[in-house]
Amino acid sequence: MGNVLAAATLMDPSSKHDRAGVRRPQADGAVLFVGPNLRVRVAVLKPGVVLASAHGEVIGSQDAGVEAAVLVELDREQTASGSDAPWEDVYARGLVERFGRE
Repeated sequence: MGNVLAAATLMDPSSKHDRAGVRRPQADGAVLFVGPNLRVRVAVLKPGVVLASAHGEVIGSQDAGVEAAVLVELDREQTASGSDAPWEDVYARGLVERFGRE
């Protein structure tokens, strides 16, 4: 039930998340989004090219807020770059090994 509630909260455009509490700009220009059980680092490598790395999982509403803040950041970059950028799953293509996933 918790995951359903978190997903519903994330998908509800009227929901307000404390983005100021989870968004931490880094010295190298990246942004770190921090929740109790989830951390996501988003770095813009060049316009339209974003590297996002995550650690943890969504357990509660604060973690769902982290997810929502990351989506806002990605949407902001897509708008700024002016084009739809393709996404590539490097794990699915075998370009990167999965450690601790199996």
